[in-house]
Amino acid sequence: MYTTNCTKICKLPNINRFIKTGTFLLLALFILKSCEQNFDPFEDGEAAFSVYGSLSVDQAPNYIRVKDLHEAFIEDSTYSYNYDVTFENLTNDTTYALRDTIIDFGGLKTHNLILDDLLKPKRKYRITIENDDGAKTQSIATTPGIAEPEVIPEGAGCYDTIQIRFENVVKPEQLHVELGFPFDEGIYRAHISGSFSEFHHNEEKNVWYIEGTMRNLLKYAFPPTGDGPPCSQPPAVWCWNLDSDEIQVDYYHLGPEWESEYRVEESRSPIEAPDVDGGLGFFGAYAKGSFSFRIDTTQ
Repeated sequence: MYTTNCTKICKLPNINRFIKTGTFLLLALFILKSCEQNFDPFEDGEAAFSVYGSLSVDQAPNYIRVKDLHEAFIEDSTYSYNYDVTFENLTNDTTYALRDTIIDFGGLKTHNLILDDLLKPKRKYRITIENDDGAKTQSIATTPGIAEPEVIPEGAGCYDTIQIRFENVVKPEQLHVELGFPFDEGIYRAHISGSFSEFHHNEEKNVWYIEGTMRNLLKYAFPPTGDGPPCSQPPAVWCWNLDSDEIQVDYYHLGPEWESEYRVEESRSPIEAPDVDGGLGFFGAYAKGSFSFRIDTTQ
């Protein structure tokens, strides 16, 4: 097992796990903060509500958590809220219906809204929460476009230079990319977003791409074991040692709201990043995709 930039796993994490663990972490943090003597959640003109939603373009339903900061934590499932929630597509002025539910996490209950409609790419969605006193909170999530991946050339050998391209990625949208190498009856994943000096963004053409030899790409999943600078050392596993010639690519295409909350240099998935998973007030959208390409494992 190699422990640097990769983990031997058989599947990606459940992206909806925030509904369980993220909410619990948020509530625990809020409880600890509220126990401090001088804590005032409304000082300095802070919003009356917190909103959290990590919205997927690829699947429904999506979940949005709303917390009225004027109220204590919900104590029972008969909770009745005194605020109106509107979810709308600002691009075509469409309003969507939301279902609501109370979810219990170890005795701590939260108000969660459920959006059953599929989101569309390159749209702005706004959620508005307003109570009877006129206190209002609004958040906007911008869905990314549809990234178009391509690998040039297909069938490259270990010493050949390849380019993994993603077209239609418009700044400040970001990519989180992982390569999956089949080895020892498992998949070894290497996170490449921001960790490669070869990772570039052509703003004029709206293209993100990484360029390098398969030999060097393998180092991020199978670090060199010899002495000396890593750049001059071979990977611990070569192309011809892999179980097959098919390389997996999994990626998250992040909307612009993620720019201030998530650094693509992080190896963890964006959904699990601390500022996103259970974060106070984060509201953004992402798309997720995967594909594979083949290499020549005979050279």
